[in-house]
Amino acid sequence: MKNNFRFATDHYVQEFVELQQIGEKYDLVMSGSDQIWNPEALDPAYLLEWAQSGKKISYGSSLSSKSIPAEYEHLFNDALKDFKAISIRDRMCRSALSRIVGKTVSTVVDPVVLLGRNGLLKNTVKITSSPYMFCYFLGNNQEHRKLAVLKASEMRLPIHAVINSGSDFKADKLLEKYADWDVNPWKFVSYINTASIVVTDSFHATVISVLCHTNFVVLEKDSSRPEQNNRILEFLDAVGLRERWGNMSQKVEISNEQWDYADRAIEALRRDSLEFLLEAIK
Repeated sequence: MKNNFRFATDHYVQEFVELQQIGEKYDLVMSGSDQIWNPEALDPAYLLEWAQSGKKISYGSSLSSKSIPAEYEHLFNDALKDFKAISIRDRMCRSALSRIVGKTVSTVVDPVVLLGRNGLLKNTVKITSSPYMFCYFLGNNQEHRKLAVLKASEMRLPIHAVINSGSDFKADKLLEKYADWDVNPWKFVSYINTASIVVTDSFHATVISVLCHTNFVVLEKDSSRPEQNNRILEFLDAVGLRERWGNMSQKVEISNEQWDYADRAIEALRRDSLEFLLEAIK
């Protein structure tokens, strides 16, 4: 964090008045990205109600929901109506949010995509020279871990994994012996970049796999909350790789033609998102 961020204050902000004081120092205040506008856990601080009117923009502020509950519509309207520009990451909520706020709402790519392949790989480190499978799961589904271990055995690959440290994630017990506990973001990217195959239920691990041209399979994180899958499925559809969803028995290798198509699709999405961002900050 010290190497990659310039912080507006040297202490943890606790009160709205502190946010207001910080906001006064800047020409623009931006919100974004991962689930910060999720109706199930809405925090007014992320709606930027503390920032001055006309100074607020959003980049990919994700709702991760298929709809906006009626009881929350007034909160979004009150908070977002004075935004200079609004973009979200979720296509399913765009028209509803635009109606609620009475403004144009754009959809943009996740900031990881905005960074691009070159930006993503500039700080990677060497992991290992031997082929391996990389596992990264966010959901608490033990069956997915079993499938990954079985697939690794079939492919005769060792496993590297980054796992949850919480005691409530009993499913990860199966992967503990493969886990690396000394991982920063760049090492995480490096694991994906040099893997023979990635098995995951994570949106960002999926996106990074595509940017790195790494073979992958992505499994459903939580069957009781299908809206959590929307962003993954939207991304896979956009890059022409929907076949990588939920199927451990499929062929491992993604063809060069598929990667070429994915690259072209990502570049088009990235270009459109950069145009939105540059226009918003004028």
